[in-house]
Amino acid sequence: MSIDGNEADAHDDAATRLRERTVSAAKTSGEYSERLGALARFTVRHKAIVIGAWVGLAVILALLFPQLETVVQKQSVQLIPRDVASFQTLDRMSEAFGEQGSKTMLFVAMEDPAGLTPSARTQYANLVSRLRAETTHVLLVQDLLADPVTATQALSQDGKAWYLPVGVAGTLGDPAAAESVTAVRAIVADAFDGSSTTARVTGPPSTFSDQIAEAEHDLLFISIATAGLIALILLIVYRSVFTALLPLRGTQLMVQSLCNLGLVGRGPL
Repeated sequence: MSIDGNEADAHDDAATRLRERTVSAAKTSGEYSERLGALARFTVRHKAIVIGAWVGLAVILALLFPQLETVVQKQSVQLIPRDVASFQTLDRMSEAFGEQGSKTMLFVAMEDPAGLTPSARTQYANLVSRLRAETTHVLLVQDLLADPVTATQALSQDGKAWYLPVGVAGTLGDPAAAESVTAVRAIVADAFDGSSTTARVTGPPSTFSDQIAEAEHDLLFISIATAGLIALILLIVYRSVFTALLPLRGTQLMVQSLCNLGLVGRGPL
């Protein structure tokens, strides 16, 4: 036991002398910092405190700032700028013809094996009334079936399918349009609930919202796989689970903070 103890003491003395020579050489070259050296010694001696402080900071920032996915969904930029010539033309046409909301159009497609029966017609009229009452998200409802001239264009030849154009608030790709799509879908689902009529909401804004929803669903698995690979690389480099996880969480919180403060641009995924 004494021999092992002597060998350990000799090893410690050698390590101390090596560290002193290294520090002395760094001081001589002017590359040594007393503050960084003190910070390094404190970090090594109090690992639990340092790790606990980082974990506590991560929890606090996670509570103060929303998740990145939520920020992107609610504050994403428009897919097409409002000042483009095509949108300006649509705005002038809508104003001239009194059809505000025609810039962002949805289509409610309905189908019934029995055709446009009186019961289906009543539910359709109820849908039109409810959509027109929803002035926050719905700006235009074109009831083509109300006019015999346009009814032939809105009703299929076999009389089993028909559609209703609906102009909503927002432009393609922005949060307002996504909220409008959700509101219209809720009204349509409730209007034909329990009936034999099948109703679906389609159109460019609806398709884009579905694409974003699928992308967010896939993004979860992509994020997990990416984080796992990065964590594996960091684990191989640092050989410590806590040390490998800290950069990942710190990077995520930094990006969330920058997005929340408006310092980083947000796109529609």
